[in-house]
Amino acid sequence: MSGSVTVFQVSSQSLLNTDIQDIDNFTSADAGSYVIQFTATITEGDAGQPAGIYAIQAASGVNVTIDGGGFALNGNGTNGGLAVLGGKVTIQDLTIEDTTAQGQAGTGSGGGGAGLGGGLFVGPTASVVLSHVNFRTDAAKGGAGGSGGGGGAGGNSSLLVPNLGGNGSDGAAGSDGTRGAGGTGGLDTTTGVGPGGMAGGTGTPGTNGGNGSPGAFGGKGGAGGEGGKAGSGGPGGASIPGPPTPPPGTGGIGGGLRITPLVRPVAAAAGAGPAGQGGDGGDGGTAGDGGKGALGGIGG
Repeated sequence: MSGSVTVFQVSSQSLLNTDIQDIDNFTSADAGSYVIQFTATITEGDAGQPAGIYAIQAASGVNVTIDGGGFALNGNGTNGGLAVLGGKVTIQDLTIEDTTAQGQAGTGSGGGGAGLGGGLFVGPTASVVLSHVNFRTDAAKGGAGGSGGGGGAGGNSSLLVPNLGGNGSDGAAGSDGTRGAGGTGGLDTTTGVGPGGMAGGTGTPGTNGGNGSPGAFGGKGGAGGEGGKAGSGGPGGASIPGPPTPPPGTGGIGGGLRITPLVRPVAAAAGAGPAGQGGDGGDGGTAGDGGKGALGGIGG
């Protein structure tokens, strides 16, 4: 495609984002010139669209021109403007107005995300040429810091990057806890009745889930793995029967008389004690942390 010129005509935020995403997917094998041509003023806020325009990341040899045709890109007060992270881009004959680059709020003790660019953000490896471009009432605002109280995550910046590299993989689930040991059986030698066995041991906790891996360019970090299941409680102790009741003695023979045998006093009839209750299950492991999103991506 070297030396060719491809023109994309756009009249809405959704069309503009679709064409930028296509260009971001190009490689050096798609080298050539690409023109995104406005055919009307674009006011952001289309249903299903993010709060802004996708950032441009042009590959080597992919030259991009945004031709406003005298129209405007209007952020409607809350949506972001243009951003070029890398590559060669020319912006001409366009008014960028009423756009806001809004960083997202942090959580916990994390800081707020940066609002980058206002009407236009230019990355360190980008080469951007402007011709007849006007900026009106554009703003860049950082996100609010978290509420404090320990750990937390910093807010995402205002940059919007399409998911080009895919999401990170989810963390592995934690292993299950082991079963608790069985309780011991009981025996009361006085009454001959075994009481209940002791309760089984408590199962061990499951291990923590693994952390998700980072997302690739624009992708979300993988979700943390689930914590392992709690170990089950051990079985209750088996009951132990009491001693058997001895049989009556047999009288001896003497002088032709039967002697009434002396019956030994015995304990009450033996009986098996009830089995002990199973032990409690261990706690489940905690879920692993989500992987970090790549530049412009979202953590899991």
